[in-house]
Amino acid sequence: MPFLLLVFGAAVLIAGLLAGTALVVFLRSRFVVVAMAILGGLAVGGGSVSRTLLISALLFVVLSLVWPKRPRRRQRGQNFDIEATATEAQPAVRPAPIVARAVSAKDETLMTAFAALAENADWARSRIAVVQESCRLFLGLADRNPFDNDAGDLAIRIRKWVPQHIGDALVGCELATLSERRAMLEEAVFTVEKVGAEADRQRARLMAPGQSALDVQRRHLTRGSDSFLD
Repeated sequence: MPFLLLVFGAAVLIAGLLAGTALVVFLRSRFVVVAMAILGGLAVGGGSVSRTLLISALLFVVLSLVWPKRPRRRQRGQNFDIEATATEAQPAVRPAPIVARAVSAKDETLMTAFAALAENADWARSRIAVVQESCRLFLGLADRNPFDNDAGDLAIRIRKWVPQHIGDALVGCELATLSERRAMLEEAVFTVEKVGAEADRQRARLMAPGQSALDVQRRHLTRGSDSFLD
């Protein structure tokens, strides 16, 4: 029997400590409300202890209901969803070089034809790449020399007839045997190599001293002027 009383007393003591701790924490969190309730009770109670306690209790209940609660501080890193808040990385967009934009805008058909020929004649990829670069450099220079007739004629042949020739060769390969296909593709590569060599010669001529766009324009504008003045 004494043992049961001892256990009961310890339980009551622990419960009292827990209740007291909870009350202290609660009152601390509502310190302003408690203080205002006590001050209000003292002011209205008129010196009566019971009246002061009653009014303070009523004020505490009313103020607890209407007084705004402080938002709880969020622990750092708690309930933080990285996937929900992360922004998807976007690849950096870099503008294409001026030369690449010019080629893609004006000579897309030509470059597509060279790519198709290199795909079918894969043993001659490096040779086709050389021709493609020769044509690209020449066409860029020919566009800056619009008054040069020879360069203009070659530019038309390259832009119009090279894609046509490559396309006809690839169509012919569809019903050809392996040996015939190899011969037709080799002939097409040889043909565009001749065009590329001519493009290199014309480009070297345009790059020579006295062959600038201004010089060609001057000769074009003054053509026949000597005989007219005479």
